[in-house]
Amino acid sequence: MPSGLTPSGAPTPSIKSLRSPRFAKYKKATLGCALLVLPAAAVALVYELRTSNLQSRYLTQIAQKATFTVESGPAGNVWYPAHGPYDERLGYTRIPRIVSNLLENDFAIIRQARQSRELLNLTAKGLYPPYPEKTKAGLTILDRNNVTIYSLYRPERMYESFDAIPAPIIQSLLYIENREILNQTHPYKNPAVEWDRFGLAILEKAKQIIFPNINAPGGSTIATQLEKYRHSNEGRTSGIKDKLRQMGSASLRAYMYGRNTLETRKLITQNYINSIPLAALRGHGEVNGLGDGLWAWYGAEFQEVNQKLRALALLPPGADATPYAEAYKQALSLFIAHRRPSFYLIAGLKELNTLTNIYIDLLASEGIITSNLRDAAKRVSLELRRAAPKDQSISFVQRKAANAIRTRLLSLLKYPQLYDLDQVDLTVKSTMDNDANERVTDILRRITDEESVKELGLGGSRNLAKGDPSKVIYSLTLFERSGNANVLRVQTDNFDNPFSINEGTRLDLGSTAKLRTLTTYLAIVGEAYDRYSDKSREELKRLLDGGLDPISEFVAKTCAFNPRMSLSQILELALDRRYSANPYESFFTGGGLHTFENFKKEDNGGNPTIRQS
Repeated sequence: MPSGLTPSGAPTPSIKSLRSPRFAKYKKATLGCALLVLPAAAVALVYELRTSNLQSRYLTQIAQKATFTVESGPAGNVWYPAHGPYDERLGYTRIPRIVSNLLENDFAIIRQARQSRELLNLTAKGLYPPYPEKTKAGLTILDRNNVTIYSLYRPERMYESFDAIPAPIIQSLLYIENREILNQTHPYKNPAVEWDRFGLAILEKAKQIIFPNINAPGGSTIATQLEKYRHSNEGRTSGIKDKLRQMGSASLRAYMYGRNTLETRKLITQNYINSIPLAALRGHGEVNGLGDGLWAWYGAEFQEVNQKLRALALLPPGADATPYAEAYKQALSLFIAHRRPSFYLIAGLKELNTLTNIYIDLLASEGIITSNLRDAAKRVSLELRRAAPKDQSISFVQRKAANAIRTRLLSLLKYPQLYDLDQVDLTVKSTMDNDANERVTDILRRITDEESVKELGLGGSRNLAKGDPSKVIYSLTLFERSGNANVLRVQTDNFDNPFSINEGTRLDLGSTAKLRTLTTYLAIVGEAYDRYSDKSREELKRLLDGGLDPISEFVAKTCAFNPRMSLSQILELALDRRYSANPYESFFTGGGLHTFENFKKEDNGGNPTIRQS
């Protein structure tokens, strides 16, 4: 092989050529380019981290393609969340099971969402899909005319816009959690990451590996915290992978509406304040959001707190802040309690008060609050409620129709209790007629005194001529025939108690019930006798040809063949009429198809007379 050639024929540099002036010049030029490129790359990186200019273009394109449309008929490939407190509470994780249960009960899917390929790709990678999430949701029941007969949305107290939030609330929250989120210098800023805090968190995590007992901060922004307590399993960050999932999901959600995130960052702040989880209060359940938190844990009226905090923001320097200090400290303490709500709000009141005072000092040292407010707030001692007050405004009578539907939904959707059902983001249109139901309910509630009884014409001998009308409990269920089905229009009673007379009772046919049934039967026979005893045989034949109910037919036939029969005689014959005692025979009643049992099994299959029964 010739000297200086490789096996492929390419020339190989000799040691002499590497030491040549020409190569030294080339090496010097390359080094100079590297020295120029590296600082430029560093500057570009710093610029991007501060402005999010490039990532805003890229993430906006992805987020705006991750969409869904609602179309007729059932969808094919659909992603549903598997966990997360928000998705579990609103029923999103149970949608496949709910749909299956409804289909088994003869419901049909009329319309369903179709998810775009880009959205499905994101969820396949483990990200939470970007879409406008509801902060306030719950069960709504409509009547046949779309009139709301029941709704329970939570949180009940919330800020409807960013501008409605008092300035002291925003300033204090951002100092504690996310100081850069509302910075307007860079309009394309990604609110999901504060790189300096994130870098510090990584260093602290590395230090924690060596020193396990130290507490390492997570470096989360409020955007990533939203993803965590809404969608992560149990609302916790389980590791680095989960943290990156939260950051990626929050980044995509930030660019749903375009590159400029200024308004989105305000919305993130508003949603965070309205939805932070604050443990659960006995007698109320889960508490979410600052507004419900103030009411639940401190018994504070949301509007009153807001008025005080808005007035606080307008106080001149040096003014007395005592009238506003309690409202401010209560609100601030809930932002701090959010970090460990089950501890601070259940057992750690002393620790919560101490930590809140520490932050009050820090806020004053940074000039965010005045020294007067600091001193006044530190004098306030926090006191938490241990149970929610009973709601005296609830009328059980007015809710009987809605409760009947809610009870039916428990069975259809396989939910364990009404509390869980009320949290579900669900709108139900029923067959109930709210106007008719309210009018019937009003009448039933009025029949409690003699004047109302007379006014409604219920003072007859078989009605309310004697006794105390207020002791009588009435119930009514009304179905209307519609096509090939009977649809429920009215279901109510006048029993002011959660117990439903219509749904929760059954008749126990004891001796007195049998006596009342027999009396009613004989009364019907007597009334039929009064109608037919004076008619000719030809008239009775025409009536029979036209069709009569069985009892009227019995009386009419008897009178046709025995025109001189007396009332007492026909009553005796009525007692000797026979009825089937077959326990396997079915009878359709207002409550559905039923079978009955005999007291003695030897009576099965017989045909006893009414007198014998």
